[in-house]
Amino acid sequence: MTVHKRNRALRTRAFTWVAFALLVFGLACRIFQSPATTPTRAPASTPTPPPAEGMTLQEAWQLASPQVRAWAADAQLSEEWTCNGALSPDGRCNFWRGVLVSAAQQAAAELEVKDGQAAVIPGVSPAKRYLEAAFSPEGMLDSPEIAQRAWQWLEANGLKRSDAELRGVALRSSPATEKECKVSPAYYIQLATPQGRLCLDPRDGRVTSNTYGK
Repeated sequence: MTVHKRNRALRTRAFTWVAFALLVFGLACRIFQSPATTPTRAPASTPTPPPAEGMTLQEAWQLASPQVRAWAADAQLSEEWTCNGALSPDGRCNFWRGVLVSAAQQAAAELEVKDGQAAVIPGVSPAKRYLEAAFSPEGMLDSPEIAQRAWQWLEANGLKRSDAELRGVALRSSPATEKECKVSPAYYIQLATPQGRLCLDPRDGRVTSNTYGK
């Protein structure tokens, strides 16, 4: 074998070994490389907490007291203090609303207690109309007590059903209230299934009139 042929054979053999070594190295890297990491999922967002049950009528009135007294030291409610929001079966509401009056200022304002925040909005008119219907809820039964009396009355009269629902609660004062409920102020309790309305004395919880013919 000539020198030229021998050198070419050596180069071919060397190339083959290099290619083999690279192949083995590549396979080793693939075998021993770190396993692919699974993408980390972003944590699920925290569920929104359910809305608060709300406040009783007396709790809402007490919460609003600083804003009410800042508007007028002699402020009282007028005509209606009612639940305008979500109402629970035990008489709690997340949005109470009413009208304030001040005899000293001969003025009226709107009062809202919503989601635990109270606001007085002046400028309600005509003030005279509301001044004649002024009242204070202090010393009266609270809305859960009145709701309980309403449920008891329905049960005692064979009207309470499993799907019964409390639809509305309001404390009202007016000549029309006295005519309808035989007392003023009076609690109005609106019910569904069976649909109807009860009037209750706010001082003793007695049902004074109803639309069920009882």
